[in-house]
Amino acid sequence: MLLNELLKTIPSDKEQRVNRARERFNQNIREALRQETGLRFRPRGRSGDLQASEFISIPVRLVAGLPLALQRREIDENQRVAALLAPWRRTLEQLLESSHTASEKILALVHGLIEPNTERQYLQGSVRLAKFLLEQTQGFDLAAWILEVNEDVLGTYHFIFVTEPTLLPDPERQESHVELYWGVIGLFSQILGLNPEALTIVVLAHELAHAYTHRAADIDGKFWDSQGFGRTDLAVVEGLAQYYTGRVCDRLMLSAPEAKGAYEELLKHQPAAYQTHTRWLKKHKPEEVRFALVVARREGVMPIDGFESVLRAARSQLRWKEAE
Repeated sequence: MLLNELLKTIPSDKEQRVNRARERFNQNIREALRQETGLRFRPRGRSGDLQASEFISIPVRLVAGLPLALQRREIDENQRVAALLAPWRRTLEQLLESSHTASEKILALVHGLIEPNTERQYLQGSVRLAKFLLEQTQGFDLAAWILEVNEDVLGTYHFIFVTEPTLLPDPERQESHVELYWGVIGLFSQILGLNPEALTIVVLAHELAHAYTHRAADIDGKFWDSQGFGRTDLAVVEGLAQYYTGRVCDRLMLSAPEAKGAYEELLKHQPAAYQTHTRWLKKHKPEEVRFALVVARREGVMPIDGFESVLRAARSQLRWKEAE
């Protein structure tokens, strides 16, 4: 069974909802990332007016279907039923959770108005069906199975490898972009019981965080060399994107309060490389992570051990200065 079969079950209104969230929060997310990273999509270490060609544009596109990493991935036939029911698991769980209270209230309303025991028989039949269907989903986590590919699959950040770490050539400016897979976002929103707008914010923040950490300029107008960025340890690249996604969700708490919950729920199903940042949150302040990011960008290729060594050094140095 191919995942495209599941996408066909996603209501068409999900596309409009994902698109509205993209349009509404695109600039808010970018501004939050500018504040968090201290990076900008234009060189700042220059005097005079910038030419139009010196600005970097990262468009965000809505895409139907699946990312390349998922297009040929097949679900085993013995998991077919569980996969088809996965988007409805939360609905079935809610039915069971509310069945007792709801059934008692409903029975009280119709008591004496219809044939005795008929109402209870039908309600109990619905509960038994929900239990049976939930049993079919046991032992198969569709969200985790999809995310096993260890790549971004709800959205992707596309870029071309170049060697110049400062001003990048025009072709890459045209080709670098973010894609949001609205069908996959819609599917995950159903599987995890999330608001699709909130999940869209999380995915968009994650992909734009990749773009900012890679392409945005620091105070000296420097970028992360594309060869270095592309070859850096996945735990560093995804850890940074995850870290700044969480920070963005915190900044958007008033305008998008459900985004942080969507971020945390998705995190439960993501592979190890996407969990790296959780230990940074426990041990390091934002300025320490930002310092390590700047060092990684200057170094080029950065292994996870090297990045965390820089984090520890930043902690010692910055906190020592605070104590002075």
